[in-house]
Amino acid sequence: MGHSDILIDLKTTLKKLNLPTEEPLLGISSEERFGDYSSTIALRLSKVIKQPAMVIAKEIESNFPKKIYLDRIEVASPGFINFYLSAQFWQKELREILEKGDNFGSSQLGKDKRW
Repeated sequence: MGHSDILIDLKTTLKKLNLPTEEPLLGISSEERFGDYSSTIALRLSKVIKQPAMVIAKEIESNFPKKIYLDRIEVASPGFINFYLSAQFWQKELREILEKGDNFGSSQLGKDKRW
């Protein structure tokens, strides 16, 4: 969650704004002050649609759906979009970790498959 939720909502926002919906990359921010995740989609789109990245980023920010998993979204120069996850999101994640105990993070991906 978190990462995938933001990506889904970001793609939906791009569609709503009739912007190219190329894969919006979402990275983990290098510093806490830049949020939990950051996207450079506005910077990439500015080259395609010939508009300033800050204008695109602010348009995405103002049209991004309000969701319980997000505390806030901030735009930073030259056109980064920073996403801050909410305390409610982290509490839910912590509950899931505690409920799953030693099984948290386990996966059956690739089980019984030969590589």
